[in-house]
Amino acid sequence: MEILFNRQQIREKVVQLADEISQDYRGQSEFLALIVLNGAMRFGTELLEEVSASCYVDTVAIESYNGIEQKIPKLTKKPKKDVKGFEVLIVEDIVDTGNTLQFLIEWLRRHGAKSVRVCSLLSKPEARQVHIPIRYLGWDIPIDCFVFGCGMDKDEQGRTSAGIWA
Repeated sequence: MEILFNRQQIREKVVQLADEISQDYRGQSEFLALIVLNGAMRFGTELLEEVSASCYVDTVAIESYNGIEQKIPKLTKKPKKDVKGFEVLIVEDIVDTGNTLQFLIEWLRRHGAKSVRVCSLLSKPEARQVHIPIRYLGWDIPIDCFVFGCGMDKDEQGRTSAGIWA
């Protein structure tokens, strides 16, 4: 195991991303931030504490893995807030193939979201099977890098680590 990003690096990136989001949403009506459970909960909470633009916060859960094996995505927790007419910001921990995120984006559009933007702490662009426009991105990491910490898990372990480990 090695640390990829320490607590301070993550904190600095969170502040940078929050500033970008605040600038983009400044002066607009409230937007809806959807944190994807469970992996993005820690990142999303820290990020939204720093965003100065007004927003609603909700969560969604999508089942797309069985251990490390990917399967067809399924929405297991819908947002409580009706997304119709909202500008939606999806807050994700990591984007790899993009299939899960594409599923969520399509679901939001079908349910009337005005627009959808993505903020992800990590991305594996070499693993991408579908194009996902990530508006706010922390870091790209290699395709063969399996990470945990900062809310992300390895078989439900390691979520509470302050850094991101590989």
